[in-house]
Amino acid sequence: MATLPTLVPNHTFERLNQMMEDFVGMEAIPTHWSTRAWSPSVDIHETDKEYQLLMDLPGFDQKNIEVEVLGNKLTLSGHREQNLDEVKDGKLIRYERNYGSFSRSFSLESEVIAKHIDAKFENGVLKVVIPKATKEAAKKIPVH
Repeated sequence: MATLPTLVPNHTFERLNQMMEDFVGMEAIPTHWSTRAWSPSVDIHETDKEYQLLMDLPGFDQKNIEVEVLGNKLTLSGHREQNLDEVKDGKLIRYERNYGSFSRSFSLESEVIAKHIDAKFENGVLKVVIPKATKEAAKKIPVH
């Protein structure tokens, strides 16, 4: 089973903004001033033979996604550009979508076969299949 990092999000800015919007109809702190880091959602499944990881990456270009394994550490990283050209007329009042870079690392409890890892990106979802290394039986060495 994968060891996942414990993250406790700090939503102080979001709560303050929601309270201000509810009270006076405007943000206390503009959304673009928020310094919160972001990381895409991920599900990890384990079977006897492999790990399967699903990560939501809507709006990403496949060339901006990297998957790396070193020993039993899996690192997923990527970058999504903010495209303000989507707003043709008028002005942008609020944006809440996440942009920029992310990096997430996971420690796997067993050794994996890095050369057989398969990663596919389809419909905004990255699927990574990581085969586990087989456990070799103890080998007796004859003494001469």
